[in-house]
Amino acid sequence: MLHEQERREVIKQFKLLQILWICMLASLGLCVLLSQMASRAMMQNVQYTQPVSDISSSIPGLMNTENIIYLIGAGMLVFAYFFRQFVLEGRIKVNRGIRFRNVKPAFFANYYAATIIAMYIVETVGMAGTALFLSGRGFHHVYILALIGAACMLLIRPKREELEAMAGERIFDTQQAFSSRYRI
Repeated sequence: MLHEQERREVIKQFKLLQILWICMLASLGLCVLLSQMASRAMMQNVQYTQPVSDISSSIPGLMNTENIIYLIGAGMLVFAYFFRQFVLEGRIKVNRGIRFRNVKPAFFANYYAATIIAMYIVETVGMAGTALFLSGRGFHHVYILALIGAACMLLIRPKREELEAMAGERIFDTQQAFSSRYRI
């Protein structure tokens, strides 16, 4: 059973986690926007350039740079999803470092760490499209990987239901929060 002060702290930290999630989604959008701006700037300054030799063109079969990045990205997405699920189920224990020592109750520290780590892994996959574009692989990779990253961010977003399931009780009672805020 959570005390009222712990419940308020969990709600406050959960809102912070949601803000972080929104910022990470916005950073994926910013990567797409910056890639478009860089693409326009490159198109305006096009001059004759010496073709750069590509090491991946000498690799036989389907093992070119784009396919390798997509395979690594798919592996990272699967890892992020299952890592988060295993931490939420309690199969993996997360080291509660300096940042999470003061977070009370303990189950929320695990939820917080699992969600943040999974979001960063997914964001890295989304940003890989920008890296491919900047290495000269084509602009379509920016859209594809950013959309995949954004879709996976939606899957692993902070959810009230998951947090309440971990706590074993209702934390986000909207009627009680509404009445205490407006003194009904």
